Amino acid sequence: MDLISESQNHLLVITFPRTGSNFYSVVVELAEEASGYEETTVGNKPFHRVLFSKDPDQAKMALNILDYMQGWSGKRIYGRGRNILSFWDVYRMLECYIEACACKDYKAHCIEMTDGPDLRNEPDSDRYTFPCSRLHRTFHWHRDHPSSPQDQIQAAGIKTALDLCPFFDAKAFRKFSKDPFGNLE
Repeated sequence: MDLISESQNHLLVITFPRTGSNFYSVVVELAEEASGYEETTVGNKPFHRVLFSKDPDQAKMALNILDYMQGWSGKRIYGRGRNILSFWDVYRMLECYIEACACKDYKAHCIEMTDGPDLRNEPDSDRYTFPCSRLHRTFHWHRDHPSSPQDQIQAAGIKTALDLCPFFDAKAFRKFSKDPFGNLE
């Protein structure tokens, strides 16, 4: 069971042991409907592994399962090859991804228009597309940082688990321009 590599190819991988929670059997039933499920034994205790594919229905299922698991000890969440320690960061990312999927065009939900990063310490009247509206709320540019704006956005996405969203793309940060016909270039 290689959870790290499995999490590279899935939206999330969640593992959990048997618990005394009243919702344990409900969570197991839901988990069995995920894109991947396995019950195994670790030591002498049942242990569950649940894989969620990168689609809205699986995200809704993961959110539902996490809702039941609030406060459970022993659960682990993996995404993009790492153990995600913040339950609430993953929960908020899933809520946001599900909202974006409900939109006709996910970019209308995800992309924020913003002023430039002013990395030269000069006024910048250009407008930029910022690739994640949720991250944009708390993001701060570091003018003296040696990394590019895209790399700073990617690092902030990792810190907040927003990079787990299938729509997250730090490279989508770029100068906004329209051609004469009103289309983005």
